[in-house]
Amino acid sequence: MCSACWSRLQRQLARTDDILEDLELTGAGRDKIRGAPTGRISHSSSSPMPVRPHVVRAADRLRNALSTWVRDLWETHAIRWQDCDTCDARWLSGDKRHTTPDCGGSWVEKVAELGHVDHTSAGLARWVLRHQNWVKTHPAADELHADLLDAYADVLRVIDRPDDRLYLGICSAELENGELCEVDLFARQGQTAIRCRGCDSAWNVHERREYLTAAVDHQYLPSNLVIAAVTRRAHHLTQSMLRNYRARGRLTAYVHDESATPDEHGHQVRPIRDDDDQVALYRVSEVVDVLTTKYRRTSREAS
Repeated sequence: MCSACWSRLQRQLARTDDILEDLELTGAGRDKIRGAPTGRISHSSSSPMPVRPHVVRAADRLRNALSTWVRDLWETHAIRWQDCDTCDARWLSGDKRHTTPDCGGSWVEKVAELGHVDHTSAGLARWVLRHQNWVKTHPAADELHADLLDAYADVLRVIDRPDDRLYLGICSAELENGELCEVDLFARQGQTAIRCRGCDSAWNVHERREYLTAAVDHQYLPSNLVIAAVTRRAHHLTQSMLRNYRARGRLTAYVHDESATPDEHGHQVRPIRDDDDQVALYRVSEVVDVLTTKYRRTSREAS
């Protein structure tokens, strides 16, 4: 599975809690998007709420799809070994040897138990997110990708949730009067090209995303903004992770200092000191490097 496909799947997995909340409201007739139901309530408070079969079907399909692929991912990548059915010998690699030389027992393959998993849709989605490398290298990754996205699409159709819009920055096309267009650009999921609603300039979505990524990389941002910046690039980051990376010396925190020598982009910053009372800043590119190194190491350990 390529990084672009994983990013698309990851976005849906990461917002499972919000999607399920909207689905629950739809099932109870209290849709946040379509508005509250109208009309007189004629049943008593003890009467059961009406069941909406299409809501139940969509919820069940999503949970079943997630559960199926969690089991499949585990069975594909779990640790395996062989035990003798007669003696207590165990084989992991190398030459097979019985505990007793004259043992005539057979070798039986064993697979590590999956262990405790939260079998709600949200819990299963979190499990899949934690096993990115397993998903990307699964022999049927294309089928997994299509099956899960179809299940999420069913749920989104039921709750009539609009697609997320991707912000692509300010248009900045030069107008006839020499000024630059200041209209914000947005793209919906799957769009490859857009037109500015202000000046009608055409833009390639991929090129705009690359431009914004490059522009953000050299910025020094406070923790909440740097988390938002790397999350949009399909990385997982929390405040505690930032603190841990900083405490272990893997990440440097900075502060603005007008006496500091400007860097290659003109930013006057220096490493933060214990006596500084300014908000700690982090360079986006350095955070991305730490996270990328972390994922590479995790992938090697998992394999």
